Amino acid sequence: MNKSFMVGLAKADITPEKGQLVAGSLYPRTFETIKDPLFVKAVVIGTDDNKTAIVTLDLISYTNEDAAKARKSIAEATGILPENVVICASHTHSGPYTQLGKTVKYYLKKEGTYEEITDLHYKYMDRVHEAIKQSVIKANQELEPCRLGIAKGKVEGISHNRRVLKDNNDCWNTWLLPQEERDKWPAAGPIDTDLYVLAAVTENNKVKAVIYNYALHANSNRIPKSISADYPAYVAKEVQNSLGSNVETLFLPGACGNINVTTSSEVIGEKIGQEIVRNIEALDFNIEPVICARNIEIDLPFRDFSHFQEEEISRKWPGGMEFYRNRYEELINMKQKTLKCSLTGIHIGDIAFAFNPSEFFVELGLAIKEGSPFKHTIVVELTNGRIGYMPTKIAYEQGGYETFHGTSMFIPEAGEIIVKETLDILNDLKNGCVK
Repeated sequence: MNKSFMVGLAKADITPEKGQLVAGSLYPRTFETIKDPLFVKAVVIGTDDNKTAIVTLDLISYTNEDAAKARKSIAEATGILPENVVICASHTHSGPYTQLGKTVKYYLKKEGTYEEITDLHYKYMDRVHEAIKQSVIKANQELEPCRLGIAKGKVEGISHNRRVLKDNNDCWNTWLLPQEERDKWPAAGPIDTDLYVLAAVTENNKVKAVIYNYALHANSNRIPKSISADYPAYVAKEVQNSLGSNVETLFLPGACGNINVTTSSEVIGEKIGQEIVRNIEALDFNIEPVICARNIEIDLPFRDFSHFQEEEISRKWPGGMEFYRNRYEELINMKQKTLKCSLTGIHIGDIAFAFNPSEFFVELGLAIKEGSPFKHTIVVELTNGRIGYMPTKIAYEQGGYETFHGTSMFIPEAGEIIVKETLDILNDLKNGCVK
């Protein structure tokens, strides 16, 4: 057996207590039931001369500041370089808020719950931070020899591009249209049905962990006022039913800023889970024992905030007007003109991971895959922070929810800038780290 890799695994429960707010909608809401527990999961992958830590969170996001703090504390505790640590949020829309911005605080004060909720929030985020740190420490302490295998499958029939073009290329989001109109108009862009599966297999041929990547918003939970890990929880159940209860699945969300679900968590979990299991039989274990990472921070310029999009918002989402007015006031009062964007590339053999902190449009993810010099390229969004939606330049011209001032902050070219910078990172890795 090839013993080139050492792999460790750990997880911790981060299910919130009653009283915290649920994220995933414009306005704060409380939860009444827990459909699924929420977890931090950490896998450490090492060779003779390097290690990387991949952490997944059943949360809507993890802030830039919290991610930087966690990477630093992990490095101090384990010796794993900060640029080799990535923290990826699943983007479940049924988990707690991870950032109480000014707009959210406005509503808390309005409801008279500001002090109580903020106290719960900060205690919870401290708990999440400690869970991330301890999970990586434990995973790093429990390394064992493993083979790594890669496979690529496909899952169809569970996703759609949620942006459609009505008359004169006016873009609408499907959930803002009457039910009878949602299939009437052409989609504004593609979807990505690729499913990447990276598995760690122990010396006695047992699957230890599965890292999978798929481009689909985690917003399939159909039970109101509930906490849920969304469809990744049901992927985990499906995989464990087939491969054993000790097998952990770690979800890396692909470029899905404009890709929504078409069915329930249970159905999605069954389809993705079955495709993972099928691809376990097709794993390619010919992966060189090379791990290398590059992390850069770029300054993304903010867009023009001189004009509030009142006409479009009132026409397409009038119920969100109050939220967007408050958000717009925040934006025009900002003193800075740019925001730091952390980009990380990690390659393991001929597998490249391209991480960024935005809600990345699928077209941008496909462009990275197409331009990558690696045999396998896994694009992952909402990693090491959250900076909002990242539409294409064309999407800004078409309009739609993702281009409202309160959801996207950057110049229309920002997405293409990230693509270029990411490809530069991947080419740098390819030229500098392969044995």
